[in-house]
Amino acid sequence: TIHELNSLARSVDVSVDSLSSWSYAAQSVGLSSDKMGDIFKDTSDKIGDFVATGGGEAKDLFDNLNLSIEELKQLHPDQQLLAIADGLEQVGTHGEKVFYLESLADEASRLLPLLKNGATGLLKMQREADLLGVTLSNIDAAKVEHASDSFRVLGVAAEGFANQLTVQLSAAFAGLGESVLVLLEQFGGMSGVVETVVNN
Repeated sequence: TIHELNSLARSVDVSVDSLSSWSYAAQSVGLSSDKMGDIFKDTSDKIGDFVATGGGEAKDLFDNLNLSIEELKQLHPDQQLLAIADGLEQVGTHGEKVFYLESLADEASRLLPLLKNGATGLLKMQREADLLGVTLSNIDAAKVEHASDSFRVLGVAAEGFANQLTVQLSAAFAGLGESVLVLLEQFGGMSGVVETVVNN
């Protein structure tokens, strides 16, 4: 849902627009929005680990790809991933690219078809997402979230009204069941009532 997408975007520090377009593109390689969020989060974590300790699982990537860690740490996770994809262009074999991306995040290597050749595959899918109206801006997501809050309040209000109405009418209906049974008995049961109605 849009609410979940908005929450996920905030939690991984990317815009709703970016997450929605990346998620659309990622579906083409079998990755869900949640998995894309995990990849963004892990990428950011690994860069943070390297900045803090000079080591970590992604140390080889930063040592061998001639990436500026100072520049990377200033970027949002989606931009970090694109910068790393640029760095991967200098890597000779597909196996090495898989190794480096997997050192960032589980299943990140599945993004390779989208990230090669200057991320042309990703850009094509993002353009497609825009044309189809799949991408959302932060403003659009905020509008939907605001409306969702209103609908939630209205739903709770309707439930509260129904509860209070039931309480108020319960006394009036308390003896009604017994009265219906007495009436049915006078007519010989429900079949007698139906027969009376049909014949008259």
